[in-house]
Amino acid sequence: MLTRRILDYASRHPVFRVEDIARVLRINRVRVSKILYYMERRGAVKRVMKGIYTITSDDRVVATGIYRPSYISMLTALYLHGILLQVPSRIQVVTTKVYVVKKIIFNGTEIIYYKISPRYFFEYIWKMNKYTYFLATPEKAIIDTVYYGMSPDIGQMDIEQIDLNKLKQIVKIYPKTLQTKIRRLITRLRKLKPI
Repeated sequence: MLTRRILDYASRHPVFRVEDIARVLRINRVRVSKILYYMERRGAVKRVMKGIYTITSDDRVVATGIYRPSYISMLTALYLHGILLQVPSRIQVVTTKVYVVKKIIFNGTEIIYYKISPRYFFEYIWKMNKYTYFLATPEKAIIDTVYYGMSPDIGQMDIEQIDLNKLKQIVKIYPKTLQTKIRRLITRLRKLKPI
């Protein structure tokens, strides 16, 4: 039965596209769309956006599954690492893909996508609950925050978990203006860090 084969595929790829199913199961795309429509009505899958479905309610998995490759970064990543004490109101995701949709709402959570050059797409780790998602390291999350014109609120951060030497090393491949901003931030963080 096709629904069982779709669910088997989805158990390994919790965020999937109509095209993925059509290609893997060698079925017409229109037929796959109809099957997924009925599966959604029965609650077996959930539509994330046009042509994209999921079997999970984990917004982190969905956030990094829509555009691939991508990773959760900035304030969201700092919170997930336990560095930022304030809960962010949205999930911030960095991707190298050209995208049509920059913002979606999934299960009441706003997910925002930021495009980055492949040159700066690095320093993320693999995380897993039931399914996999990708998360920037704390140092990369800080750099991404500044890169996109935001300012991390260092008064709301547990700065002991930040490796300032690693932060200094990572930023070396970025433009000089960003390096200068990060150096200033490092100076402020060093003053606050307990000896």
